[in-house]
Amino acid sequence: MSISLSNLSSPSNTRPLIFTIVSDGGMGKTTLASLFPRPVFIRTEDGTQSIADRQDIALFPVASSINEVLEAV
Repeated sequence: MSISLSNLSSPSNTRPLIFTIVSDGGMGKTTLASLFPRPVFIRTEDGTQSIADRQDIALFPVASSINEVLEAV
């Protein structure tokens, strides 16, 4: 089966996308994630200084346990 751009389709679901972005510190993960429409950050550390002045981003408090992360999800 050959791959062709004509075989591509658009997502048919309106469910929000959930991403996990992994990389070393200072590589731009937070900045990249902030470019998505209406992003919500579930934080496990306070690494959001690069977007501190943004009013269009939702930040959960820094989670201190796995249960807090799961509750946020």
